[in-house]
Amino acid sequence: MTTTLPPVEADGRETADHGLFAASLRRPLSLVGGAAMLATPLLIIAGELSSPPQASRAMGDYIESLARDPFLSSVSASLLHYGWVTTALGLVVAMTLVRGRKGRVLALVGGLAGGFTAVQMSALMLNDYFLSALGNNLALGDAVRVAEAMMVHGDAASQVWWQSGKLAIALPVLLYAGLARAGVISWWLVPLSALPMVVPYLVMGLVGGASDQLIGGNALGLVAGGLSGLVCYAPTFLVGLRLVNRARLTA
Repeated sequence: MTTTLPPVEADGRETADHGLFAASLRRPLSLVGGAAMLATPLLIIAGELSSPPQASRAMGDYIESLARDPFLSSVSASLLHYGWVTTALGLVVAMTLVRGRKGRVLALVGGLAGGFTAVQMSALMLNDYFLSALGNNLALGDAVRVAEAMMVHGDAASQVWWQSGKLAIALPVLLYAGLARAGVISWWLVPLSALPMVVPYLVMGLVGGASDQLIGGNALGLVAGGLSGLVCYAPTFLVGLRLVNRARLTA
């Protein structure tokens, strides 16, 4: 009687090829993701520091501040846009730092949802170009009405875009919590990851502006805001270094 053996050799070779392919991608992905995480704080803090001084959170004051210096407004919006693009890329790649079961779900939700909302946020930076043009081509009252019709009273689709973009500030915290659960970073770094888009503006207003000014315009306020932002971005810097180091070890 003749016994036919299953073609395990071909299957084994295919599995090995897949393993080699995954290993060949690990180093460039880690390098790109690490570079994105390291670039993110620099781009976003530069965008925050170059934001034109704004008297309050009122729409009219916001439009007036952007229209006062269109070039500076476009520089700030561009830096913030690319900062959120690198955020999205870095968050997705950073998920791969979790190896075991601990922290996997948190990292997956924070990485994917945080990356998606970061893309949404990056697109919202286009509004600054529109608002700057509105402020320079319409009376302030008319510019405010047009802006509110678009940003406040828009249809359901635009509101989903607008509101989901704001979640980019909070959702990455889940990724950092997952990395802490997995032992990649320390737990004390997790709260800091929720503050980079809040603390610099508060510090700039308190140190560099009047009590009713949202963003201070003097050098002391800018320096204090920038330094506080770098401190809040410590988790992002650390994760970026972890990814670069993994790429180096893989090589």
